[in-house]
Amino acid sequence: MRIDGIYHTTKINTPEGKRTTLSFGHVDDRPEAEVRAVFAKWLELFERHPKKLLSYNNPYEGVERIVSPSSVSNVGDLMQRYLQWASNTLRKTRDGLDSPDLPKVRRAIKFLDPYLDWPIDDFGPDELRAVQKTLLDSEYKTYKTTKRYTR
Repeated sequence: MRIDGIYHTTKINTPEGKRTTLSFGHVDDRPEAEVRAVFAKWLELFERHPKKLLSYNNPYEGVERIVSPSSVSNVGDLMQRYLQWASNTLRKTRDGLDSPDLPKVRRAIKFLDPYLDWPIDDFGPDELRAVQKTLLDSEYKTYKTTKRYTR
């Protein structure tokens, strides 16, 4: 870790093999000792969960949520995390646009609407099966064709 201008930064290799710079924030935001402590914990977690850790908005959120996973309390939180992960992970098109699979993820999430406020511990196999059945019974339109969802 180093101070790059006015930001704490480090260079990392992503799981996909790309080199990128990760910011731990402005030097005036937190004491340097706190930044270094979070950086040490972040490195430890990065070895075990690199993709998961990079899916968070910033390193502090990643460390907090992995160390204290209770921050995902309901199905809606989980779906937001999944959508964020999909946005960051699914390969973009050659034109730099979002993956064509991202709209499919968003459409599938709408079937979870009745469960979004449910505590994550209450959503189990029976509820997932009900969502799956609703998905299989539904159709959606793309341009001129009507398609059916699959599991």
